[in-house]
Amino acid sequence: MSQVYEKHWVGGWSTSPSDFKLYPLNLQNQTLRIILRTNMYGEKVKIRLSNKFGNQDIHIGKVTVGLYYFDKDGLVENLQTLTFEGNKSLVLKKGEMVYSDSIDLTLETFDHLAISIYIPEKTTITTANSTGAKCYISLNGDKCESKDLKEFFGEEYSKAEEHVTYNIPLITGLDVYTSKENQAIVTFGDSITAGMWPDFFAQRLNRLGIKHLSVLRQGIGGNRILHDSSQQFDGLYGIAGIKRFEDDAIKQSGVKYIIILEGINDIMHPGSAAPISETVSTQDLINGLKYFVDTAHKNGIKIFGGTIMPFGCENPNDPNELKRQKVNEWIRTSNYFDGYIDFDKALRDPENPLRLLEKYDCGDKLHPSEEGYKAMAEAIDVNLFK
Repeated sequence: MSQVYEKHWVGGWSTSPSDFKLYPLNLQNQTLRIILRTNMYGEKVKIRLSNKFGNQDIHIGKVTVGLYYFDKDGLVENLQTLTFEGNKSLVLKKGEMVYSDSIDLTLETFDHLAISIYIPEKTTITTANSTGAKCYISLNGDKCESKDLKEFFGEEYSKAEEHVTYNIPLITGLDVYTSKENQAIVTFGDSITAGMWPDFFAQRLNRLGIKHLSVLRQGIGGNRILHDSSQQFDGLYGIAGIKRFEDDAIKQSGVKYIIILEGINDIMHPGSAAPISETVSTQDLINGLKYFVDTAHKNGIKIFGGTIMPFGCENPNDPNELKRQKVNEWIRTSNYFDGYIDFDKALRDPENPLRLLEKYDCGDKLHPSEEGYKAMAEAIDVNLFK
């Protein structure tokens, strides 16, 4: 008698939406083809659409999904139409989030998917994200059934790369139906987490033969723990981390672990990208981090704190640098988290620990280079996830 294994839904790809009023996407009778990579294998999929920050209801005429191949002119195989409560079209209301019905689609880890969304009516989309995925925009018509990019663009195929956005609209998640032993790690933070280290960490886990964990990236550029995006950026930097934490981290399908790396924008932004009145103390930041831990633990989730890396301030007595050092010391020594990841130690210059090592610096003294993101992924002790 064959053994029956329990199965459940696990996030295979996800992102945190924010308000893109500053960069709206205006469409009419056009199709979006969003290319993303899943971090989990399984036998069924469903997607999550969000109009969380929209200014209007959005009529979606059709949605299809299929396996995508970059090296074959964007070939899509196993193309299937998704339904929503049995319907092929839907109206995604302002502020609403919906899941599709599931479809049978066998996925391997790191497969790429093409999700095509037809927008028939004149529409302005402002709920979007920026996570390294790619979105092609057709010139006109319902192209959801197109088998490749040549068919998607027709005579304009040679100019396909001119019709691309990396601010991914509407889709915020893809869940995979997979073995019960498989779980998700949510990486939560700001632009550094919206960068490449979660991808490099997923690849590292796979190289080590750790196939039962997907890595979900919930970073928003400019995001802060304690304050919403300042008015001058009109929501682009997202709502405060403590406000979005439950939706963007706790409620992800199959989440077992969370890694938090956030706080540098709370320290740096007041007086520049945010009003000086939003200056926070070291204790304010610690209280925010405690909120993340307490909320995770209430939901049976383990959570690990990432130390904040240098940001270009080389005066050890600067008030902002002192905050960073004190918060990092608390992360390392308080034992409030279930463990910590010392990103600061991994990327700082040993000869001058107030700055990033040159090869790990993208050039702005704050964000890592590609080598820096790889070093972040290598700095994570995989024994934390046993």
